[in-house]
Amino acid sequence: MCIRDRGIFAKDITYRILEELTGYIGDLKEGALLASSHHMRVLIELFATVEAIVIDTKNDHKKSYLKRYIRFHEIVYYKIYHQHEGTILELPEEISYKYFKEYAELPDELLSIFNKKRKDQLVQMQTWRGDCSIKDLLEQLPHRKEHLKNYDHLCLFTHCSPLVKYYKTQLFPEFKSSDENMLPITLRYAVDIFIHLKSVPFSDESTIKRLQDVFLSVAPSLVPKLNLSLIHI
Repeated sequence: MCIRDRGIFAKDITYRILEELTGYIGDLKEGALLASSHHMRVLIELFATVEAIVIDTKNDHKKSYLKRYIRFHEIVYYKIYHQHEGTILELPEEISYKYFKEYAELPDELLSIFNKKRKDQLVQMQTWRGDCSIKDLLEQLPHRKEHLKNYDHLCLFTHCSPLVKYYKTQLFPEFKSSDENMLPITLRYAVDIFIHLKSVPFSDESTIKRLQDVFLSVAPSLVPKLNLSLIHI
């Protein structure tokens, strides 16, 4: 897999980490604890994505996860070109041609990359993962029990579970005690994502150095208390 693809992936993920952390901290400052849970949930999804792609990369890309991530936009733009014609017509012709005409057809090689037999199966895909869910990715990871428990807990907030109304009460002590863990666990996921990106590596040395100053500066405060094998929300 070319260095360029690794760089694109690393930039995408790094941007999302920083954006989600910014949103998370902003919610905490405003006292919006329930809203902050959504940002933490996204970080777990990013963690699962990075971990799965790093593992696949170290296994000689047997599942083509990085290729799938990089090439999925071709399927998205293909659908826009064919299913949302009005959107295309509203764009200046030079922009329409530059950004969408090249996606008028799906390359045959995408079938092997995404392990599909027909192109209509490609069009049905909603994410680069295909039929694989975030939970499926988490199931493949070390300490999957803790990751899945964290994710299920946060999904209650995202999907407006009736249990959320009892948050911060004595009826569900596990909910009430989770506040003290949420911030450090959020940082733990962010730091671990960076460490995985650094391990392959997915970025050039200068970029890694700059990001290392950001992410690893908080690492000492997370060890040993926040070993993910020992702690969960």
